[in-house]
Amino acid sequence: MYIADGQIYVFDPSGRETGMIETPERPSTISVVGNTLFITGRNGLYATKVK
Repeated sequence: MYIADGQIYVFDPSGRETGMIETPERPSTISVVGNTLFITGRNGLYATKVK
C-alpha cells in the first residue's frame, strides 16, 4: 500500500511501514500501473518503478 502524506510511505499487507519514497515536491495523487508508481504534484508528473 502506498500513502501520500508529504512523501510516499510504503506499507506491507500487515500494515507495517516498510519504506518511504522521497519526492521532489508534495504529492497530490498517486496511481500504480503495472510496476510503475505515478505521482502528480503541483508542478509535475513523476514516475518510479515499484516491486
